[in-house]
Amino acid sequence: MEKSYRIITERLDNERKKFEDSLILNPTENIPWVLSASVPEFAEGLYVPEDRRGKDSKVSFGGRNELQDIMVSSYKRWEELLGASASSFKLYSGLHAHIVLFMSLAYIGEIVVLIPENAGGHYASSAILKRLGLNVYEFPIDCDNYCIDKDASMDLIDRIKPNYIFFDRSDGLIYEDFSWIKQCHKSYAIFDASQYLTHILAGDYMSPFDMGADIILTSTHKNYPGPQKAAFFTKEINEPWERITKGVASFVSNTHPMDIFRTTLSLFDIEEVKKYSSDMIKNTLALEHALRENGIPVVKRPQRGMPTQQIWIPTKNEEFGYELFQKLETLGINVNYRTLPYNLGKGLRLGTAAATRQGLRPDHADDLAKLIACAWNEPISEYLITRTHKVITEIKQNAYCKTNG
Repeated sequence: MEKSYRIITERLDNERKKFEDSLILNPTENIPWVLSASVPEFAEGLYVPEDRRGKDSKVSFGGRNELQDIMVSSYKRWEELLGASASSFKLYSGLHAHIVLFMSLAYIGEIVVLIPENAGGHYASSAILKRLGLNVYEFPIDCDNYCIDKDASMDLIDRIKPNYIFFDRSDGLIYEDFSWIKQCHKSYAIFDASQYLTHILAGDYMSPFDMGADIILTSTHKNYPGPQKAAFFTKEINEPWERITKGVASFVSNTHPMDIFRTTLSLFDIEEVKKYSSDMIKNTLALEHALRENGIPVVKRPQRGMPTQQIWIPTKNEEFGYELFQKLETLGINVNYRTLPYNLGKGLRLGTAAATRQGLRPDHADDLAKLIACAWNEPISEYLITRTHKVITEIKQNAYCKTNG
């Protein structure tokens, strides 16, 4: 037992050291803000409901009503910034939120239209909704312009009259404006903001509610600096929202209050959120330009619409792409290797959310791009490893939060 414990702790120490020496350059991880004096560690593991419990409740927990009041009051900050009427933070991750939302809201046989995986939709959404008994249709896409085909999609919606429209995008080079849904058959519109949350909160992106969404679904640990949570926000308190909140109460047992407080307390410094939003996009555009200048075939970003934090790099073939992915991992530059949308094939997906938190600034872009170009063109050498470590160390001198690496 002691030997196993020692082995595990030693391995964790090694991974911690690797983490401290690496740069997170993918769009789906982030580093939480930490408020040292305000982190309510005592709340870890406590059962704190979103609704106040009394003698008529099925289950009540002693000594928790004041925490419940504080938690629900903290929701108001999110609702104020997003223009929501109500919210729930009981969900633990984005896919968990997808499942609970449609289990609560939808009936077997109803129709939903969503973004296909080949247009950047989440790879699991269709399978989840089909398993729940919905009839799933996909938006037609425009591969030449890396977006949804608006006219064909409007025709589809008017023809099939879906119960739900689900904008579940995980990958995109621009923040698409879906305001055209307001001209279509009225369906309940759900927008997953997980990849855009910081920019929406900062006011840099149009609110999904202004596009016509009825509910915003989001995780808080991708584009926003965590910790890991997920949430629903509704534009109006209505019958669908009542179904959702009833389902959430049935399908999720606890709120995980400590993470809710940590997530929300960070939001009260909105100027820091705005700075982070701006820095993330500046870093993305600078790195994209530097990569292209160093001969890396970055996918050209459409000029219309606001840029996202993502950068796509198609590779020569699958073998070369995966080898490049592993070479960068050896150097301490952690990216995604995956099938890119819009028939672009296998390649690398980069993002600057966590790297910005780690200290990435636009003036680091050229050095970082040169390292990636070296990995593209050359075998790994001790010189390249040493050079990369030096650049990552320089980047981290400017870290937003040094306690998290």
